[in-house]
Amino acid sequence: MFHVPGYDPLFTPLSWRLHGVPKSDLRKELIPTEFQPRTTVFQRAAADGIAVAQVSPRDQAGSGLTEAVLRGCEFRPQFSFGDLVATVSDALRAGPRSLVYTYHGDLDLTGHVRGPATRSWELELANADRLAAALAEELPAGAALLVTADHGMVHLEDRIDFDTTPVLHEGVRALGGEARARHIYTEPGAESDVTAAWQATLGADFEVLTRAETVERGWFGPTVDPAIAQRIGDLVVVARGRRGVIRTAAEPLQSRLVGHHGSLTPAEIDVPLCVFRA
Repeated sequence: MFHVPGYDPLFTPLSWRLHGVPKSDLRKELIPTEFQPRTTVFQRAAADGIAVAQVSPRDQAGSGLTEAVLRGCEFRPQFSFGDLVATVSDALRAGPRSLVYTYHGDLDLTGHVRGPATRSWELELANADRLAAALAEELPAGAALLVTADHGMVHLEDRIDFDTTPVLHEGVRALGGEARARHIYTEPGAESDVTAAWQATLGADFEVLTRAETVERGWFGPTVDPAIAQRIGDLVVVARGRRGVIRTAAEPLQSRLVGHHGSLTPAEIDVPLCVFRA
């Protein structure tokens, strides 16, 4: 979640709602195609005559996030392991050239709830492996399957609760991001004091950087549009060890999760890319 000028409290793009306001559907007010106006990969592929499909859980159809970053696909809902494989197989044969995107989130969910590298997670990883093998068997001649993830995960071993640590509140207008990478929106003129307070409280295994420093390091890409830069926190706090900044009052569900991600440790950013060819 992050700040969008004109919207307070913070905006949560995963659900396309205001943070902490469950019924605040913003799809008509904060229009996804205007929020993210650039042409997607799928739109470019479709414009080149490629049959493009997305095979995902049905609740993702028409969501704000789907419309913002995945538009241009024919949405095909999937209801189970077998249905995902069959639906992807059908979509691959929809045209002489086809591009199919599919998402399976059970491994991610298991890691968040039980923790990465637990027995539950290892068994679910085996299921993900079986899914990849089943998809590979369905490939038509000349097709390729690319299997990857959007992030890794760490087991959170120590939690600093922002909601019960008053020293972290001083000079802070709003707190976005997530446990492993927090965006701090400061009161005018308070940036240096907030930096000092957070660094002293959190210790050496956290970095507290200004927006300009994160942009200079390339964390948000080689170039950052000024409109996008406004969404980045005045300060960005990233965890280097296995600690995190939670919010038990404002984010009770997320604060109870075992596995977290969002920072820059190898466990979080080094993800595999497996390629299968028919």
